[in-house]
Amino acid sequence: MVEISAALHPANLTERQTKEPVREGLVAMLGPIIDTLLICTATALAILVSGVWESSSNNGVTLTANALYALLGAPGLLVVVICTVCFSVTTIITYSFYGSQCASYLFGARNGSNYRWVFTGFIVISSVISLETAISLIDIAFALMAIPTMISSMLLAPKVKAAAEDYFSRLRS
Repeated sequence: MVEISAALHPANLTERQTKEPVREGLVAMLGPIIDTLLICTATALAILVSGVWESSSNNGVTLTANALYALLGAPGLLVVVICTVCFSVTTIITYSFYGSQCASYLFGARNGSNYRWVFTGFIVISSVISLETAISLIDIAFALMAIPTMISSMLLAPKVKAAAEDYFSRLRS
């Protein structure tokens, strides 16, 4: 475990950079494609086929749980519970890791741990406030993250285009 955490330390990340970042980007694009096209479509079809959307005012995971329970019984509900737990735990771990890496890059390696403390504090705060308030805070945080993401996307677009053209021309030859 120590070897893994040492390998992920910001000071060691430069040693692990890929030789083909365009290929890594293309591979990374598979995740959202699989999630959106396969998982979300299958969930929507299960909700539509089960018909629970017509007789229920539920939404989100509750509607999905009702649909899979109607179609598959208790095993369907178990699948939803397992998937929800896995999604929530991995999301918390991922946001903590990526956030601390970004904070380390922006504010120095020593400040990465400060981000983890703030992140942990918000988890505690979110567990005691109302669900609507917690969701509003999350929505505000996502909206604020869109600003630097869009700015950096526009600034890096010419470099990404040049790298992609170079990669695909080398791939063709």
